[in-house]
Amino acid sequence: MAITTTYAYDSLGRLTSKSEGGVGGGGNTTTYTYDGVNNLTSLKDALNNTTTWSYDALDRVTIETNALSKSRSIVYDAMDNVTRKTDRNGRVTQYDYDQLNRLTAEKWMSGTTHTPSLVVATTQEGGSVDEV
Repeated sequence: MAITTTYAYDSLGRLTSKSEGGVGGGGNTTTYTYDGVNNLTSLKDALNNTTTWSYDALDRVTIETNALSKSRSIVYDAMDNVTRKTDRNGRVTQYDYDQLNRLTAEKWMSGTTHTPSLVVATTQEGGSVDEV
């Protein structure tokens, strides 16, 4: 028995659905929607679970929300570096960069005071590890 996967596209060539045929005619369909500038804004899977995405003015993902209404967020600096992520459980990770946009530190924050609980590494101007 063959299982067929069918893809559908809109007039702009964007994937709008993917259907995977199952044995006996049952199947799974995933649907996709987009905003006016082609950013993926939602995905609904075969179980009706929907994930949504929000974007900033520069088309960077800022919020992703899953079917349980749990969100994670991303903050960027003017150089497109990710400076902060908040996961679905509210845990915050902060990222620091040098003047050449190289990652210098990743800080896992704890509690409401956002005191760094871990600094992965910082680098000197020449790129050697200065502190861990």
